[in-house]
Amino acid sequence: MKRILGWIVAIAICFTAWSGLGLVAEPVQAAGVSVSAYADPEGIPEPDTVVVYATISNNTGDTITNVTISGNGANASIASISAGGSADTNFAAGFEPGERQTYTVRYTMADGSQGTETFSVQVKDTFQAAPGVTLNVSGLSSDQSYSKGQKLQVTYKVTNTGNITLNNVTVSDPAAGGNVGSVDALGIGRSKSFTATITVNGDFTSKPQVTYSYDGSGGSKTYSLDSTTYKVKSTEFTVNLSADDSDVDSGTTVTFTCSIKNTGGSTISGITVTDDKGTVWDRGRTLAPGESASIVHKELLEESRSVSVTVKGSANGDSVSKNSNTVNVTVNGTSPTPSNVNIQVSAKASVENLEQPEKVSVQVTVTNLGSDAISNVEIYETGSNRLVETITNLQPGDKTIYDTVDITETTTLSYEARVKDATGGVKVFAGMPIVVSLGALVTPTPLLVTSTPGVEKAVGGIDTLLIILGVVVVLIIATAVALVVLYVKDRKEKKLAAGAATGRRMTAETRPDEDEDYYDDEDDDYEDDGEEQQDTMPLPDLSGADMNEPSVDDEPVVRPTPPEPKQVFYADDDVIDIEPPKPEEPPIEDGDDDDNPLA
Repeated sequence: MKRILGWIVAIAICFTAWSGLGLVAEPVQAAGVSVSAYADPEGIPEPDTVVVYATISNNTGDTITNVTISGNGANASIASISAGGSADTNFAAGFEPGERQTYTVRYTMADGSQGTETFSVQVKDTFQAAPGVTLNVSGLSSDQSYSKGQKLQVTYKVTNTGNITLNNVTVSDPAAGGNVGSVDALGIGRSKSFTATITVNGDFTSKPQVTYSYDGSGGSKTYSLDSTTYKVKSTEFTVNLSADDSDVDSGTTVTFTCSIKNTGGSTISGITVTDDKGTVWDRGRTLAPGESASIVHKELLEESRSVSVTVKGSANGDSVSKNSNTVNVTVNGTSPTPSNVNIQVSAKASVENLEQPEKVSVQVTVTNLGSDAISNVEIYETGSNRLVETITNLQPGDKTIYDTVDITETTTLSYEARVKDATGGVKVFAGMPIVVSLGALVTPTPLLVTSTPGVEKAVGGIDTLLIILGVVVVLIIATAVALVVLYVKDRKEKKLAAGAATGRRMTAETRPDEDEDYYDDEDDDYEDDGEEQQDTMPLPDLSGADMNEPSVDDEPVVRPTPPEPKQVFYADDDVIDIEPPKPEEPPIEDGDDDDNPLA
């Protein structure tokens, strides 16, 4: 142990002496080269490329050559650096925010040996979350108005314009009923579109917005667009009524004109014009925005009248109505109803057979068969005694009106026209009834026309007369056919009876068929004069006999041979043998001529 300790002390003394005498060689050490470096920029918020600037100082005491910097993609070189001198160089390098990179400096010493030195550079992390969102909406325009009931397809496009991924992104709009769509994550620079359908029920307000979150946000964030109110197209129209004359004599026809103009932004359809007495002037028109229409109505006036109309229709799913101004017409004198009033009424249902209860439209045609206009013609549905319409001026010819009936069971509908005559009485012109059946076909019951005091019934129309004539013709034809059948049957019975009485032979060839009148044959050997015909037995020929000298002892009396019995064939194939009458035998002479009928 003491020996080892001595050796250590001896070595230490020797080394100290060697150093003090300057006998130790200068080692090649990296410490002979120093490097200072920095990055530009010093910090980045996200992965990026920076420039590294480096200054290399030569502290070796000799010139160094072939100086290079390598590592992490660096590539820089310096030809030489003199002793005690320095040189600058730079190179580009890619960094992550906050990353530190180490590089190596290699060089050649004066004696040819290689030296190395390392240095490092760190880029600061300067990232700060800066979320950004944009929201674009297409399909809505504040410069446009919409129709009620219109369906709008609206698209919402959200874009991440920030520097961080957005999470739990949700787009909503109260006009679309709330939530439009959502996505779990939306990357930087990425977009997402959602589509919603907005049904216009009236003016509505749209305020789209986006809610989202991101790492470090500490909660949900909201991005909203300004709210915008969208208008439904307005429904505006004007109605103006005028007359071609305001002071007329009784019985004058006045022309009224109703002018309608659609001044709004919505189309008005199903326009109906009705005057203050309930007379429909026009129906079914449609007016687009800006369009106009003029409805002309002529009316025969017998008394002063204040006329106004009501215009009704529908727009944007709603009913619209407006009254016109009032036009006053003064009528002078009186004009009685024409005495030769003749009106025909007919009706036709839009549907005659229903499977289930529903409303049925009935077209009623009122025809003035006269040559003069008739005023105040009242059209009634007689079953319910309901006034359908008053035709204030029925010109010669046809006038069509419409009635709507709620059919809940099989119903017979009858319409009639009622007109006051000059004496104050009422003339009634009834039309043929029609039947609207529910679930089964029903034969209409003929209209029973009755008379009531003060009311004259006139079943109008040629139709009724034609139906009656048709029934009469059918009855006449049926009667004639029946008489012919009875006549033919009677004749056959008589001739069969006559044949049986006369014993006339009917063979299978001559027997009458069902469709032949055998007894009308021109070859008959007898006439049917209505009396029975008797076959007579031929008398014997006695011309050669001596009737004065008969004798039993002489030659026998000559008697004729009786004919063969006849057979009569009847239609039922029964055969009856008929024995012809035998001739009387001449009496045998007994000498008494008085007893001989031939003497």
